[in-house]
Amino acid sequence: MSRLYLLFLGVLLAELNDETAAVTCAPGFRVSGMSCIDEDECEDEPCGLSATCINTQGSYYCQCVTGFWTNNDKVNFTAEEGVECSDINECLDNNICGPNTNCNNSIGTFYCTCRSGFVASNGQERFNKSQSVTCEDINECRDNNICGPNAQCSNSVGSYYCTCRPGFVASNGQERFNASQSVTCKETPMSPENKISCAPDAECHKTSVYCME
Repeated sequence: MSRLYLLFLGVLLAELNDETAAVTCAPGFRVSGMSCIDEDECEDEPCGLSATCINTQGSYYCQCVTGFWTNNDKVNFTAEEGVECSDINECLDNNICGPNTNCNNSIGTFYCTCRSGFVASNGQERFNKSQSVTCEDINECRDNNICGPNAQCSNSVGSYYCTCRPGFVASNGQERFNASQSVTCKETPMSPENKISCAPDAECHKTSVYCME
């Protein structure tokens, strides 16, 4: 009896194997029991580090991640096409960050900074286009001591300059200078022909060159 049972079981398994072997699936599908199911090609990560894999029924396609673009301008591609995703240099667009800014490219992205003499409206050193940040002029002359003693500060867009007050001259001989030049304003020496005489009962003020009764 047991031999008959084993013989029957063997015949049944042989028939099942023959039926399974007869199932043929199209490319992109695999056999599961008596049917074909989709094969997820993305499990093998065929698209590389700079691309995303999207599985479809019977196939798949790749797309470059944000900040990258294909070397043949294709949006969708497969690994078999030999397409590469290259970094996009957003800074080639001179207006991407706005006026008075510098654009700094990095792998897959970019960031903006304000030029020297300007500050970001959001108070941050780095920002991007989506934040709608503007770079505003810094009024360096708010620092009353920036030019030093006996000097006056004049603000300009993105910069400033210093000049000596009347009766003083810059130690570097220039009319305009800035704090980084370490210039001092020295009293203007009086030539003999510019000297004046004051009455005996008057007080002479050398720096302003006038007499007070």
